[in-house]
Amino acid sequence: MEKKFLGKNVYEALLERFHFVFREFSVIYISFSGGKDSGLLLNLLLDFRDKYYPSLLYTSRCV
Repeated sequence: MEKKFLGKNVYEALLERFHFVFREFSVIYISFSGGKDSGLLLNLLLDFRDKYYPSLLYTSRCV
């Protein structure tokens, strides 16, 4: 299979996906394993939420 280059980097694609998720879903669940990858994704998502959707103040935490 041949690669398709979309003309954007991984971070730009991530922001597009975050915008889609926040726009399309009223409730968002995040799985967090505690590893490096999920820790980075969680921090990127929280930073995105604070920057683009500051009115969403309620965050539920389950342990």
